[in-house]
Amino acid sequence: MKKEFWWGRDRDFKTLDSRFENKISKFISSLNNKISILEIGFGEGKALLEVIQNFRDKHLKCYGINLKPECGVKKRIDLLKNAKKFKISIERSKIPIIYFYDTGEGLKFRDNSFDIIMSQVAFPYVPDKAKLIEEIWRVLKPNGKVFIHIDNARNFDSFPDFLKQNEETPRFIIYDNKKIIKLSEIIKELQRKGFDISLWFDKNKPAQRHLIITKNKNVPLKLNLKLDNVSTFDLTIHSIDSDFNRVDKYKNGENGWWGTRSFFYLK
Repeated sequence: MKKEFWWGRDRDFKTLDSRFENKISKFISSLNNKISILEIGFGEGKALLEVIQNFRDKHLKCYGINLKPECGVKKRIDLLKNAKKFKISIERSKIPIIYFYDTGEGLKFRDNSFDIIMSQVAFPYVPDKAKLIEEIWRVLKPNGKVFIHIDNARNFDSFPDFLKQNEETPRFIIYDNKKIIKLSEIIKELQRKGFDISLWFDKNKPAQRHLIITKNKNVPLKLNLKLDNVSTFDLTIHSIDSDFNRVDKYKNGENGWWGTRSFFYLK
């Protein structure tokens, strides 16, 4: 069976887990009792479905959020169809519960809801990335873990100038007055305050940027960043050329600029 791709990336659980040196599967294996898992940007649901199949001996409750109905998934039952497409065996009662909304506006769950939160595609598209990180912390259970891909600097030299302000996270720009502050500096300050959060680089794919979080403190996490809505924009906005053909507004040769360039000021 041909591998499925969405936005040019393999969306299965094995690929996601390998980005974190199999830390996700090892953590699931270490847990007992009921385990709640949230995937932000579940796409066709392949990763969540595989988690359920791979850990049949665990009592899993899985949830997924997409921005809007897409990838052939408009309602929960569509995941059962996708499971058959991917040749994944799953009981109807174990199909993930799914939602459709902008996670950058907040996560619609109670505090301390999830043991694991993971994401492999969605975060770079979210406008208010700072709020999403704070919300992820809020809904994470004490001692729960987060594994999310946050950016990609592959082929950085070919990026347009407005994406070259910060190679560490090109789509997550932070300013303190007129000086650019790296996300790693914000994270180091949180670490000094005792929060277990780290910016992690895949040694096999060093252009990939990830966050790994363990909720070791049951207090709110605040990045103290204010989103500049004027300077924040969608890189995948389309425009119309002179022949009335739809084209990518921000495109250079074969490179299509994707995601949302988010712009923040330090409060």
